[in-house]
Amino acid sequence: MKSGRNEGPIGRQVETTGSMRAPIPGLTGLRFFAAAGVVLSHAIPTIIKSPDPPLWLQVLSQTAAEGMPLFFVLSGFVIFYNYSGSVSRPVGLYNFFIARFSRLYPLYFVGVSYDLLMKFAYSQVPETFAALPYYATMTQSWFYVPIGQHALIYQYGLVPSVAWSISTEWFFYLAFPFICRAILLLRSLRATLLAILGLVVAAYVGFVMLNLNNAVIESLAVRAFGPIAANQQDSFFRWLMYFSPYARIVEFTLGCLCAALHMRLAPIAVSSAERRFGLGLTIAALAGIATMHYVMFGLQSGALWHRILIGLHLNFAFAPLLATLIFCCARYRNAIVRVFAHPLLVTFGEASYSLYLLHLLPVFAYRWEAPPVTSPRVAVGGVLQLILTLMSAIGLSLVSHALIEVPAQRLLRRLMIRKRTEPAAAAPALAQADAQGAAPTAAG
Repeated sequence: MKSGRNEGPIGRQVETTGSMRAPIPGLTGLRFFAAAGVVLSHAIPTIIKSPDPPLWLQVLSQTAAEGMPLFFVLSGFVIFYNYSGSVSRPVGLYNFFIARFSRLYPLYFVGVSYDLLMKFAYSQVPETFAALPYYATMTQSWFYVPIGQHALIYQYGLVPSVAWSISTEWFFYLAFPFICRAILLLRSLRATLLAILGLVVAAYVGFVMLNLNNAVIESLAVRAFGPIAANQQDSFFRWLMYFSPYARIVEFTLGCLCAALHMRLAPIAVSSAERRFGLGLTIAALAGIATMHYVMFGLQSGALWHRILIGLHLNFAFAPLLATLIFCCARYRNAIVRVFAHPLLVTFGEASYSLYLLHLLPVFAYRWEAPPVTSPRVAVGGVLQLILTLMSAIGLSLVSHALIEVPAQRLLRRLMIRKRTEPAAAAPALAQADAQGAAPTAAG
């Protein structure tokens, strides 16, 4: 729903029910690709059980490396674009948290409750419910806590195993008012560009140094938490680099900065020369993503640079290229952006939160029908089974979005959002955007 907007700097919108602007269809379409990347990474090895998969299938099964950072960068862009002008006032800050809670919690609660009830039905009730307070408060990704045979992330079932990103996203929302205030201190387009460059360089240097000192960090973690801290999937290092909000918040902040850049440029009309530049930049971003993905997962090399690059797949490796693509989808209207804005992809994108959070249910339901690949004919059957699994996951997400997400969100907002209008304080030096805003990401 569009809100009333005054002329002048960003921040003079009137706070109403939470979402500041109408969606940018291209960004909503990108949300579907973010979720689809995660779904493919889980579905391919589960459904196509090949002892020696072809290279193209191995490469395709690693698309979560783009899917997760795309979620987080998109979330930062969307949240800053929609709420940077309202969170500086108490009513705006209150409505922001109500809007985000109503977006995340209802489906999250349903998914986690479903898994717990299924465990009860099959007499698999966990020996301990020590993790439940973390899951109930969406804080399970904030801490490294081994419980039983697994870390805190992997407690209770299928939906909880992917719900870590919801916990991480919730941390971002708590940090957003402070990030927003810092970004609004940037007084010019040049300062915003320098901040983006500085963040990218600092992030790459910091994460490379952490990866190079993996053994030292793991050794210290084993001393503190025991042998589980060195297990590949439950390790402290994997939690630190992949699950924890303390590493992932860099991607969210990059998205916020890109939104600030877009908002500064919004009053400047896109010339024909810039339109051509925008098309080239969009193509370059997509080509860069594809090339980095192939080099990371399609090449076999023991070289130090390749080990460093593979280490970065846990976070941020693709973030600058994805941020560039997001910026292009927000500012330009070229042929590629129109593909992302196709109505079918937008429909799927609206349901991307359900697709992400619930996709393991159909994936693991279909795994019993997927035989090991022993011949080309069986491989054909595996591909068909994979297509059916993906269609089922998308169908489930559309039903969940319509029957759970939307009604629950409307109900909570109607009950809890403060209806009184109140202009937010003007933020310095950021021009009021005249383009349309973006809808929330799957986890945003």
